[in-house]
This record gives sequence, C-alpha cells and structure tokens, in this order.
Amino acid sequence: MDIIERFAGTLDPGETEILDHLRAFIEWFVRGDIDFVPSGNDDVALRTYLLQLKTNGVSEKSQRAQITSLRRFYK
Repeated sequence: MDIIERFAGTLDPGETEILDHLRAFIEWFVRGDIDFVPSGNDDVALRTYLLQLKTNGVSEKSQRAQITSLRRFYK
C-alpha cells in the first residue's frame, strides 16, 4: 500500500478534494518516476509549490484549500 492509499484511508469518502490537492503537489514535487517520501525537509518544496500557485494566478480561496489539505497530510 502506498502513502497516498494509507492517507486516503484516514479520510471520509467525501474528502476527495484533499486527495486531489495531495496528488497535484506530489506530481509537481517528483516530476518523474521517483517515489515520493515525505520528510521534515519538505518545507522548502511546499513553500515553492505554494508560491508557484500564487504566481500562476490560483485564487486565494484555492490556495487556502491547498494549504489545508497539505497540512492535514503532513500531520
């Protein structure tokens, strides 16, 4: 079972947006066929990802939702 599946098991069935946000971050983070392994050093990557969302014109509401989803995952 991969990390996304394990995390998905902690969510309610209607919380699919959280998984969508997580998948988008992981896809951006790995940019290839390497495995994603979360660590305490991901804070720089997270800030860079969120800055990229902002500079790409993603709404503040969507940015907040992304942040909430990623915080939940990293807890």
